[in-house]
Amino acid sequence: RDFKVSRDVIAISLEEMELAPKGFYRDKRASWDLRKPFFVGLTGTRRGRTKSVIRLSEIGRPVANLLSVAYERAAISKLELADVLGMKVEQAERFLSWVRENPRERRAT
Repeated sequence: RDFKVSRDVIAISLEEMELAPKGFYRDKRASWDLRKPFFVGLTGTRRGRTKSVIRLSEIGRPVANLLSVAYERAAISKLELADVLGMKVEQAERFLSWVRENPRERRAT
């Protein structure tokens, strides 16, 4: 199973473990700040479909609605929600917001 950690955490850890030279994180952070974000978010597309549409097609509208209701009623935590969806916490919350705002979005084929 993949670990969900940022590249910042990895760079800092490498520097702290002395597996990278001093200033490694600072240099990497400067280069990352000059580039586009590593993860574009839910607006990126694949073959014209957003990541939200792709994820919705994977889990289905009924499951997405169930997760949305459970999260709103505090039956599941942010971390549980993110784990079930296989996303970071912020992404999971944005995904559920998108699901609620797009009730007519059907499963993508």
